[in-house]
Amino acid sequence: MKNLEDEIRRVAYDFYEKSGRLNGHDVENWLKAEKFVLEKYRSELKKNPRADIDKKALDNLEKKIERESAGLKETRAKVKTTAVKPAKSAGGKTAAKKPEKKRTTKSKPAGE
Repeated sequence: MKNLEDEIRRVAYDFYEKSGRLNGHDVENWLKAEKFVLEKYRSELKKNPRADIDKKALDNLEKKIERESAGLKETRAKVKTTAVKPAKSAGGKTAAKKPEKKRTTKSKPAGE
């Protein structure tokens, strides 16, 4: 499993670099890397069933991806239902924000 994890780490870093090194996408890059590596080795096993690949490690990775995907879907659903809604006024309508007044300074006429 160690070698598999190292490969996932390398692939995730490649995704990070290809995205222009955007921060904040580490979990997304890691999940994509897990799927990429899993598909790579599953494909290799289909071509050569005798390949020297730890099938149990691949099965464990597949289960892990399924759990993570389910957890991610659940989290996204919670975020959608708990989104901040605009405040309502006493009349029940959404309160509109009043535009801020521009501050202006009166200049003194020249010579005073």
